[in-house]
Amino acid sequence: MKNLIAAVLILFLFHLTASGYQAAVEAPAVDDERLQSMLWTQTSLEYKAACAQVYAAARSSLDIALCHPTHTAAIEQIGLPCACKPPAIILDVDETVLDNGPMQARLVATGTSFNREQWNEWCLAATAKTIQGVRPFLQYARSRGVTVFFVTNRDGELDKATAQNLTAELGYHVTPDMVLCKNERPEWTSDKSTRRAKIAASHRIVMLVGDQFGDFMHIEEASAEERITAGEPYLNKLGRSWILVPNPNYGDWEQALYDYNFKLDRSQIKRKKAAALRPWKT
Repeated sequence: MKNLIAAVLILFLFHLTASGYQAAVEAPAVDDERLQSMLWTQTSLEYKAACAQVYAAARSSLDIALCHPTHTAAIEQIGLPCACKPPAIILDVDETVLDNGPMQARLVATGTSFNREQWNEWCLAATAKTIQGVRPFLQYARSRGVTVFFVTNRDGELDKATAQNLTAELGYHVTPDMVLCKNERPEWTSDKSTRRAKIAASHRIVMLVGDQFGDFMHIEEASAEERITAGEPYLNKLGRSWILVPNPNYGDWEQALYDYNFKLDRSQIKRKKAAALRPWKT
């Protein structure tokens, strides 16, 4: 009888393992402050809907912008003659056109911080998918005779791979000269102003699309409060000539919370973020 019971128990445990029970038990416990936002962008209907909504609004705003021949979305072009120039839009790449969710999820799952080597490996693979809504928006923009440029803070060495990834995902040929990367020229720093100015020399920039305020205007490294103060005078441009795609995972907003100190480890960053909370006080 004891041998029979043991045999049944072994078969039962084998069944649980085969059915996935063991995998569930061994699933890693992720204690990372980035988990919630990463899950929202990777799994929620709401994130996809928000992005689709953003690009639907961008299409309507583009129609309006094209009806005003002296309108420009670029601060660098304000006050300069541009009515006779062909229209163009500028988009950021990461989390604006291409979704780097799998790469970011790996960092969360392993509790590690961004590192350049792994990031370059991901970009060179050129397998990132597009953000919801961006492909039909760009198809429409090009059908209206609008030239599309991408201004990204990916390094210049990733130029060709980025163009390759965009070509595969957007359904038309994106050449490297349409992608203006950081450090391709000495004056092309992480501040995107010089690259916007270059495009403004030949085109009327009717719209800017990005997931960070730096995609619209340059803000020096500043506290969260200082960033809000700097951006507030321009909020009336949002939803019109400036289109902001949601990105709760990373960016200057997050880095400002730990004073842009990239030497801190994850636990120190987590404490810095927690200190920035503004809880209800009874």
